Amino acid sequence: MRNHQGGHRLTPAMAAGVVDELWNIERLYDEVMELRASRQQAARNRRLLERMRGE
Repeated sequence: MRNHQGGHRLTPAMAAGVVDELWNIERLYDEVMELRASRQQAARNRRLLERMRGE
């Protein structure tokens, strides 16, 4: 996001303290893919634990 003077404005995520820099599309993609992979791994781990417990 740029303001009309060429500088960067704060995005809602930056204002909320979630991130401290403006992400480009590559960074956004990498973060989303990493989150997806970690969620998939967590789901696999839950299923494994359920099988181990006999649930």
